[in-house]
Amino acid sequence: MDNRIKRFERLIGSMNLPENRKVYNRPNVLWFVRNGALQNRSHRNFNEAVQLARELM
Repeated sequence: MDNRIKRFERLIGSMNLPENRKVYNRPNVLWFVRNGALQNRSHRNFNEAVQLARELM
C-alpha cells in the first residue's frame, strides 16, 4: 500500500467522520474533500489531510 494512503487514513482516523468514510477508496477521498470540512475544519490534521486527499484523487 502506498505510504500516502496509510498517512491519509492515519490523519483522518481521529476526525469526526462516519467510520465507513475513514477507509481509503476514491469515493471516500472525494467525499472527504467535499464534506470533510463541515465538522473538521479546526482539526489539527485537517489541512494536511485535504492536501493529501487532493494528491490521491
